[in-house]
Amino acid sequence: MQKSISVKRLSINAMQVTVMQFILSALFCSLSFAGETRAQEILRREVSIQMQSAEVRNVLSRIEKQTSIKFIYSTNSIQARQKVTINATNSRLSQVLDELLAPLNIGYEVVDSHILLHKKADEPAGTVIKSVIKNLTGSVLHEKGGALPGVSILVKGTQSGTTTNENCC
Repeated sequence: MQKSISVKRLSINAMQVTVMQFILSALFCSLSFAGETRAQEILRREVSIQMQSAEVRNVLSRIEKQTSIKFIYSTNSIQARQKVTINATNSRLSQVLDELLAPLNIGYEVVDSHILLHKKADEPAGTVIKSVIKNLTGSVLHEKGGALPGVSILVKGTQSGTTTNENCC
């Protein structure tokens, strides 16, 4: 009789633990989704701002007052004393930040209820060159003027290149 009671009790305890784990898992999953929504909510806030030849830090300060969002940045790394002009009426914060910061090569990301500004990494030289050079043609010749097939040609500062073929001339 004691064995059947202990098995029954163990089964009930196991079910209670399983249900509790399920409830905790659901709670933590819902909390993780709430963080993403909050970041999107911050960037959807509407901003109206008109400033001509104002320093970036002053523009950011005005946005902070309107939205109750704090910007975090290093004055030197984003060159906060640069002069900018911005005109936006009832625009989303994300659009205003893109218009303001993209030309200055400054990126941003939402961290809790703050926006972290940082200098964007420069594009590799190859990215710029690829967008400029569409098609490059020519011949590689030796000292006597004959074609040199099989020569590797690389665009300086990139990994883009080609090799000459046997029909190069």
